[in-house]
Amino acid sequence: MKSIPERHPLRVLFDRLTQKWFRAIGLRDHGVTSYTSNLLADFVHIDNLYRIRNATGRRLYEVAELLSEADPHKTGLQREREIRKHIGDYTLFILGLFPESLEEMRPIERDYLLAHMRKGTEMMEELVRPLYYVWRGREYSTVDIRRCYAEIGKDSYVIVSAYSYRNPAEAQLFNKMARCFDPCVKGLNLVKYELERLQDPHYRLAKRMIAPNGPLPRSDTS
Repeated sequence: MKSIPERHPLRVLFDRLTQKWFRAIGLRDHGVTSYTSNLLADFVHIDNLYRIRNATGRRLYEVAELLSEADPHKTGLQREREIRKHIGDYTLFILGLFPESLEEMRPIERDYLLAHMRKGTEMMEELVRPLYYVWRGREYSTVDIRRCYAEIGKDSYVIVSAYSYRNPAEAQLFNKMARCFDPCVKGLNLVKYELERLQDPHYRLAKRMIAPNGPLPRSDTS
């Protein structure tokens, strides 16, 4: 995975803005703030944002595909943990910095997702449906889509925490990430506004790449 040097100006900027706005909303947990700041720096590289590949080497761009790939019966527990961590990170990143990208999400049959979901409830199905199935002539609101993303992100961090039972500090961190998911999104929304005000070139480039109809190669196997 590509990484920005620790004292790189961009990493320093993300750290400063994350601390500033997380404190502003009353989120003062150093572990959560540091994890989120590092997440921003890592995902500046689009290759990191879409780093998960399937068995054939194809990059996975959709959350539905990621959930399918995370099936422990198919790929094993360690692989599930890896992908679930990525799902938590990805949903937090998108909801925090690029929520507008969800407005034009490509329709995907909900059954594709639900067939691969972990044991769920009717409530989870109701949350997931608007994200992966858009009826012709009737689009669900962006609020519904964001709520669905948040629930999937929280659930993924909880699973990562459970798999980290041999590392209590790590388990506690991901448990906090699940509990603080919504405040983190709120704080990152404020970071987003400041990055827009600063006209940060890295943010603007990522925004163009993440746009639903942007230049990202959906069939990439490189």
